[in-house]
Order: sequence, then C-alpha cells, then structure tokens
Amino acid sequence: MKIFLCCIFPVLFGFAGFMLSGKYSDRKNFFESLSAFHKLFKTEMAFTAKTVSEIAEKLDKNTDFYRFFNGYFADKNFSAPKYLTEEEKEFIKSYFDNIGISDKKTQLEYCNSLDDRIENCVKNAQEENKKYQPLYVKLGVLFGLIVFILLI
Repeated sequence: MKIFLCCIFPVLFGFAGFMLSGKYSDRKNFFESLSAFHKLFKTEMAFTAKTVSEIAEKLDKNTDFYRFFNGYFADKNFSAPKYLTEEEKEFIKSYFDNIGISDKKTQLEYCNSLDDRIENCVKNAQEENKKYQPLYVKLGVLFGLIVFILLI
C-alpha cells in the first residue's frame, strides 16, 4: 500500500501542477494565433482587400483567439481571456478596434507599426510557458512526495 501511495501522490500532484500551468500554454497559443491572424490580415489587405470577417473565416475555429475574435466583434463588451494581463487586454481591444475601419494604406501602416509588439508578445508568452509549465509540474511532484512523506 505504501508503494502505491508513493507512486500515486507525486503523479496526482504533478498532474495538478500541469493543469494549473495550462494558463501559460493557453496564453502562448493565443498570441501565436494573434500573430498568425496579424500576418494573414496584412497579406489579405495588401493583395485582396477582404473584410475582417472574411479573413477571420480562414482562422482555426477551435482556438481561444477565434472565440474571442468572434465574441468581440459580436459584442464589444465581450471579455478577454482571464490569462491575459490588463495591459495585454487593452492592447488586444485596441488592435481589434482599429482594424478594418479605414483605407487599405492606413491599415497596412497600422499593421506594420504593430509587428514588433505582437512578436514580442509571442516571444514573452513562449518564454513564460517554457519557464513556468515545467516548474508547476515539478512543484506538484515535489508536493506529492512531501505529502507522502508526511503520511508515512
């Protein structure tokens, strides 16, 4: 029985740590989707001048970004995902408020001005995910071992 507990507690708490770290991978995926949309939007604006909703049809519909995108354009008061910081939420809302509302040249200038900022958001989210996700899992396993030791 003790051997079973020795195995089960670290695994359970490690899994709990993995689940708690999900916000970092969700945040990374959100910003990667934003970057992909941004590049697609720039390309489509430069060559086809499609509307924002037509461009959005090309997005992966199973992502948090797509759900936020559709919700935001359906209802401007739609809330951003909880794993984003307040600064990031304001940036995203500002981004969506300013795309698709002016002429092609102005839209491309606006998009070009945001390239570095979006790439920095992607890079920061990837770095945080790489740093914190394994940390949460390791702390979960360690906590599981501590609980096992205390129960012996």
